[in-house]
Amino acid sequence: PGEEMPTRRWPVSHYAELARRLLAEGERVVILGGAGDAPIARGIVERERRVLDLTGRLPLSQTAGVMKKAAAVVTHDSGPLHLAAAVGAPLVALFGPTDPRIKFPPGDRSRLVYRGEPCSPCYDRGRFPACSHQRCLALVTPDQVMEDVARVMSRPAVVSGKTA
Repeated sequence: PGEEMPTRRWPVSHYAELARRLLAEGERVVILGGAGDAPIARGIVERERRVLDLTGRLPLSQTAGVMKKAAAVVTHDSGPLHLAAAVGAPLVALFGPTDPRIKFPPGDRSRLVYRGEPCSPCYDRGRFPACSHQRCLALVTPDQVMEDVARVMSRPAVVSGKTA
């Protein structure tokens, strides 16, 4: 979920909505991350109780194993993004303030979600400018991400009640 860099984090409400939709389609949803991600994971689980929260419970090697077996991994620009890419997991990568031309690990099973707002990318050598809106990620909708999840899972997307 992204406790270290809140400016790179997709809103908790969006993650919860994506989880709800995936669960409605019969998928299992697991949250992975370090112990510091637990408060964010709790925010997702509070909205969608059927999500399995493994934050802070697995060593890196087991996290990689779970990712490798996953039907899809959804994450923002972070260490887990690169871990998922390294193990060849089907990947949906959410970018906002960082530059995907530099950080996105392309692959046959990777999808990039990036709105390209006028103020983005704003990340500059380890610093973010004071950002009061985080529009670059807040405007990435669960519908958009669901479409890309369906693509990496190689099946038709169900978006807002319609097959895309």
